[in-house]
Order: sequence, then C-alpha cells, then structure tokens
Amino acid sequence: MTKKKIEFMNIVNRWLKEKSLEISPSTYEKYEGLSINYINPFFSKTYCEDLDSAILNNFYIQLLSGNNTKKLSNGNLRIIIMIINKSCDLAYKEGFSKQNLYLKPCLSKKKPIVQTLTKIKQKKLKNIY
Repeated sequence: MTKKKIEFMNIVNRWLKEKSLEISPSTYEKYEGLSINYINPFFSKTYCEDLDSAILNNFYIQLLSGNNTKKLSNGNLRIIIMIINKSCDLAYKEGFSKQNLYLKPCLSKKKPIVQTLTKIKQKKLKNIY
C-alpha cells in the first residue's frame, strides 16, 4: 500500500538534494538543469502513485523525438534516464509508488567515425589551393 500522495518531482528534487552531497557542484548543476528543463515539464503534475511504465515510455519517446529546443546528446539522455530511474527507485522504497519502475535506455554507444586525410592526401590538397 502506498503512503499519501506526493508529486514525482518532489521525489526527483529530494534525490537530487541527497545526491548533491556525493557529487561535485558542477555535476549537481548539470543534473539540476536537466531536471528543470526536461524532467519537470513532463512530470510537474504527476503523482508517484499514478506513475506506470506507459507514462515513462511516453516521456522517453518525447525525449527522443526532439520536441525540445535542441537535440539532447546521448550523454545527457543517459543522465536524465538515470535521474528518473533513481527517483522511481526512491519513490518505491519510500512507499510512494505501487511498483518499482525502470526506464531502460536504448541508446547507441557508437561514436561517429571521423575520416582523416593521410599525409599524402593533405599535401595534394595543399597543392591544389
């Protein structure tokens, strides 16, 4: 059985505050900024007891769809997902959520291949110009 109703953002902010004791101030500022700009707009009126996998999946789809002002890097997406998962875990452990939810990231770890010119090709290119 769950405790009284509490908004999910209260749990997110509580997790961030607890985490701030373990991380550098710059990392905390990054986490807080991502929370304010991407997590809060979606979950601002969502209560922990109402959270389910469909809501989390809709959030994930929104993040990936690029409806935001600029495209998020995979690194920032991973941080946002980590914040969501840690907050969901805290909500469950504290009895505010009915189920232990987890948002599984499906992000590529591949970096784009950058082609470079050999010394010979560099010389040829210099000679052209």
